[in-house]
Amino acid sequence: MRHLRLVGVVKLVLTLGLLILTPVWMGVGQQSLIRYQGEFPDGNSMVWSTWSTQEATHWINDGQYHILIEQVNYESLVVANGPEFASFCLDVDAVVTACPADNAYGVLFRFADGNSCYAFFVSADGYIKLWKRLNGDWETIVPRKRCYSVNLGQASNHLTVVADGHHMRCYINGGKVLEVTDASLAYGRIGLVAAVDQYPGFQIAFDNITVRTLQNQ
Repeated sequence: MRHLRLVGVVKLVLTLGLLILTPVWMGVGQQSLIRYQGEFPDGNSMVWSTWSTQEATHWINDGQYHILIEQVNYESLVVANGPEFASFCLDVDAVVTACPADNAYGVLFRFADGNSCYAFFVSADGYIKLWKRLNGDWETIVPRKRCYSVNLGQASNHLTVVADGHHMRCYINGGKVLEVTDASLAYGRIGLVAAVDQYPGFQIAFDNITVRTLQNQ
């Protein structure tokens, strides 16, 4: 991966939920409050921005957010313009719709100051990695490694990130694949990302995004 291009800053519209849930990934004594839940609204650029350049195209269709990468050595992302989350659970479905080699897609979280964030990446050939960006410089937290929980090729995967203070856990299709502690970033916004290395034409669709804030009892 080269340099993430910070384009397409958007506004995230919230719907405050009143349902208290206790998912299986949560520890004893925790609750979750749904802060955002739903599809990506068609034709509403106030929620998630869309655009098209020679390098990448972002668009919304049938409640899914699509990213197509048409340039080698390129990454493209979209970042929510609020709110900022500290302890939370982020869920999203990701469906690969065009799948050349050497691709990556995933979620950004605790995005702050335009230059810092965590990034959980998945690839269609079954690898994962966790990086962080501090003041514009990328650092590896968990290097690229094989993950047998990933559905390969043009398939759907359910991504989950649980950030509870300095403790972070990542899941693929309900199975925990990463667990780390890092105190670099305490809060920030969420986002989506897609990237390719040598082969353009990779396309990913995101759907059913949910963000829950965690509350210790």
